[in-house]
Amino acid sequence: MNAELTLYDYWRIVNRRKWVALLIFSVTVFSTMFYTRLQPTVYRSQAKIKIKPPTSYSKITGSVAEEFDPWSAVATELMVITSSEISERAAAKLGLPSGGGSAAEISGSYKVERLTDSNMISISAYNSNPVRAADIVLAVVDAYRDFDLEQKSLQARKTLADISARKDE
Repeated sequence: MNAELTLYDYWRIVNRRKWVALLIFSVTVFSTMFYTRLQPTVYRSQAKIKIKPPTSYSKITGSVAEEFDPWSAVATELMVITSSEISERAAAKLGLPSGGGSAAEISGSYKVERLTDSNMISISAYNSNPVRAADIVLAVVDAYRDFDLEQKSLQARKTLADISARKDE
């Protein structure tokens, strides 16, 4: 007796069970469509920012910025952008009440990542309202810009004080 199945044998097996196969296929397709329709639409808004080292500080001998590593600076700025400080500032820019709840809501609605082999950072916000997603990204970028400006101004004042102290010496 020949134990090998031929192509005709396979066709007979499929043809005998075609209604079961069609039923399973239909149930799978319709349940997937139903599940997909129930899912809320989520919009993404994205902004990219470039991290640039402060060149004026690195020219001063003995300054801390002399050993500046651009790759570690990007990693540091990633941590700054995801910090609660930036989330609180972004929540304030959006007009949300101050406190942990609104900052946590903002913090959970955006994601920050470094673009591969560059000093660029991508900030993406997700929301069911496209305008709200764009507002969150803009608020985070503005909050980060203001924070960064404050930090650079503080560093500039410190550098100026150091220069003045050296001049007096």
